[in-house]
This record gives sequence, structure tokens and C-alpha cells, in this order.
Amino acid sequence: MKRRHYLSMGSACAIGGVAGCLSIFESDVQLAAVSVVNEYEEEQTLEIRVLDDGTEVQHSELDLDADDDPRRLRSERVDCVWSSEARPYTVEANIDDEWKPFDVAAEAKTDCVSVRLHLVSPTSYFWSTYPCEDVDESDSEYVCDFIDID
Repeated sequence: MKRRHYLSMGSACAIGGVAGCLSIFESDVQLAAVSVVNEYEEEQTLEIRVLDDGTEVQHSELDLDADDDPRRLRSERVDCVWSSEARPYTVEANIDDEWKPFDVAAEAKTDCVSVRLHLVSPTSYFWSTYPCEDVDESDSEYVCDFIDID
């Protein structure tokens, strides 16, 4: 009888311990900007949405010019209508009729980042993040107004 008691106590402790460990993987991040770079030689139209803990807070359609000069990256920034507070943000892009998510909070290496989607072709892409501490005066038009630039 005592054996069952000890087993149940051990299970409760193990589950409690794991639950505590899982909380370190939950993180929030301040989203400084979302932008898209068209690295393809043709114009593209793209839908972008920002989700705050699964709830859509921004939905934009961007008309992206062709990359006529490969030495210059043309970037379009999404309007900043989300909260300035750190939140569990996800950014999604509709690429080839499928929403492609990017979990900002999970991928960010710092607590404040800008997210950029690089379109290489109509079906090829990659995401990148840039820490807010790397933003300077020359970058001010590429981040939301609520980001303090030193």
C-alpha cells in the first residue's frame, strides 16, 4: 500500500518538475518591425499577418517591386499596429497559397527584434531577425515609432 503512495508522490513531483521546466520555453518578444524584401526579378504581391498569441492583430497585402538591381535590397515595412509590449508574436506569410508561420518569440535571440521575410522566388523564402540594439538613426524608417533608437 505504501508503494502506491510513494509512486503517486513521485509522479506528482516529476510532472510538477517538467511543468516548471516547460515555462522557460514560453517567451515574449517586442516586435520592432516586420518587413519583406523581394529578391526576385519579378513583381510580387504578398499577404502578411501578425498574430499575438494566435489572434490576428495585423493583416497586410504588399505589392513588391521587382529586384532590378541585385546590389540594392528593396524592403517594404508592414504598418505597426500591434502592441509595443513584449508578446508571443508569430508572423505569417501567404506563399504559394499556403500560410508560412514564423514564431518570433521562439526564434528571437533577444527580447526585441525586427523580422524580415526574404522572397527569393514565388515559392522560395527565408526569415531573418535583427536585434533592436543594432538599430541606429539611419534605420529609423525601418522600425516602428515606439522603438527607442539610441
